[in-house]
Amino acid sequence: MTESCDAVIIGGGIIGCAIAYELAKGGRTVACVEKNAVAGSGSTCNSCAIIRTHYSTLNGAALAKSNYPFWEDWPGYLGAEDGEFLASYREVGCCYTCFESNGYGTKLEDIANELDIPYEVWTPAKVRAHLPIMNPGHFHPAKTADDPAFGEQNGEMRYVLFFPKAGYINDPMLATQNLQSAAKRHGATFLMGERVVDVLKGDARVSGVVLESGRRLLAPVVVNAAGPHSYKVNDMAGVTEGMNIRTRALRVEVAHVPSPEGFDFEADGLICSDADIGGYWRPEVGNKILIGSEEPECDPLDWVDPDDYNTEVTDQSRLQALRAA
Repeated sequence: MTESCDAVIIGGGIIGCAIAYELAKGGRTVACVEKNAVAGSGSTCNSCAIIRTHYSTLNGAALAKSNYPFWEDWPGYLGAEDGEFLASYREVGCCYTCFESNGYGTKLEDIANELDIPYEVWTPAKVRAHLPIMNPGHFHPAKTADDPAFGEQNGEMRYVLFFPKAGYINDPMLATQNLQSAAKRHGATFLMGERVVDVLKGDARVSGVVLESGRRLLAPVVVNAAGPHSYKVNDMAGVTEGMNIRTRALRVEVAHVPSPEGFDFEADGLICSDADIGGYWRPEVGNKILIGSEEPECDPLDWVDPDDYNTEVTDQSRLQALRAA
């Protein structure tokens, strides 16, 4: 079977479904192909779903700021129907620890000032006032658990930058399905459980895709939103050579731990980007804490085949929790 449309999107995660929605809303005929049976059930549902306005590049921060209002008014952005079950955005703010090795956050401050992104400077005393369980000490550089100096404080954090326009999505898979529903209302087609096996080309440009089922989708535009599989799609398209920026699948663990006893981290916690310990964390539904890594130099990177990798929790997750502790 051969069909035609204006654009084919490979990947039905949060990015693919958002692109499908915007293109369909703009009057294009769109087909979104997703290898899983459910939208947002791949890397999207395993993400920390953090939304923020502070980035280390001017363009990145400008893009984030321009899109932030969509998360603040998620039902309005979607044109949601009455009674539709929607994900929610929880704004809690984000602390960015500042010390010598990250230039005391001056780059973020310069960009925030240029773009009028709100932020505050918090002293260690102010950090403790807002988050009593946080020790604003200095522990850099990040260490492995068997290092004799692990957990030893070697100074006081000078200050942190607090960005109030930051938070997280309570259910990233549901948010993706919200976008899918919105795109369908504008005529987008979703082909679930279908895998792209070839990218069609002709006259030095793409002309469509071939699916594992034998179905062919012809389109002058093919969008690669395949997440961890994006490098495989680029290889199919024959565009890897000459790319300035390439992608690879990196296995990243996130620890999921309960809040310290006597403190409601879901209600009173905040996000922290803490390069001082090589990690970050955010509140999680159920009074939990999600703890991720910022890939410090002492930790090996685990590049994987996204179709064949270890899905079990390892000591890396425990190490991240210990660093946060």
